[in-house]
Amino acid sequence: PKKELKQVLDIIYPIIINVKHIHNRPRPYQLAGAFGLKINVLETKTHNTPSYPSGHTAQTAVGAYLLSAMYPEHSGHFFDKVSITGMARMLQGVHYPSDNEASMVLTGAIWENIRYKLFPEFKNF
Repeated sequence: PKKELKQVLDIIYPIIINVKHIHNRPRPYQLAGAFGLKINVLETKTHNTPSYPSGHTAQTAVGAYLLSAMYPEHSGHFFDKVSITGMARMLQGVHYPSDNEASMVLTGAIWENIRYKLFPEFKNF
């Protein structure tokens, strides 16, 4: 559901970016040297903002909420993907577990606020 997903991503993205800049948390690979650690970071264009909260986890989570509202029988599978996304970002050396946890809390609160306003047909989820 591209249209619906774009609606929720357009709401969540600026919130996540603002929270990232409020906390301004360095990414694990940025601090590793100060602690004598080496992290083999997978360089991408997607980690040029602060670490906390995880934008990838937030985006995947809001997608999981949306899809779960549309297809509740597959909810577990959708949220499994959120966990996989968070784990992948930690393995890349660009997030801490708490970045992903914060994304889930924040996204859950945002979803609760917008779901009935944007999608009144999803009353039962």
